[in-house]
Amino acid sequence: MTHSRRQFLQIASAGAASAALGAGAEPVLGMIFPPTNYPVPPEARLLYPSGIRFLAAGVGLERMTPEGYDQVFDRIVPAAQKLAKDGANAISVMGTSLTFYKGAAFNQQLIKTVMQATGLPSTTMSTGIVEGLQAAGGRRIAVATAYNEPQPRHGVGSRAPARGGK
Repeated sequence: MTHSRRQFLQIASAGAASAALGAGAEPVLGMIFPPTNYPVPPEARLLYPSGIRFLAAGVGLERMTPEGYDQVFDRIVPAAQKLAKDGANAISVMGTSLTFYKGAAFNQQLIKTVMQATGLPSTTMSTGIVEGLQAAGGRRIAVATAYNEPQPRHGVGSRAPARGGK
């Protein structure tokens, strides 16, 4: 069973509301980042200044290329398992390129694999972007990236239909 980004955020929001009401421990979001030792971004704490604790883990990506992603892919599940062991209640794999470089089916399988390995609700940044565009009614988008030429054509073109988009 996969969770949509909306369901994922509802779970996190319910946890934050429970924590605010004193009903249990503060929920913890485990975030997996492509580089090693990447800190929790300041915007996470700006969006949720209280009620959610964040944990970060990196997988050691050195180059933003398909070969670089292939080298770190097998580190994602162990990072998720470590975050779960450290107290995460949900997992988010950050970094769009790391999650879209092999297309929509790969992204969905990654979410499923992390969920199965941890038993926790899981999502990816790519899923969040696609669902956000769909929720906003996005039909045509312009993309500017820091990636080399082959990546956006493969990644963005293959991501759009992830959840039934046109």
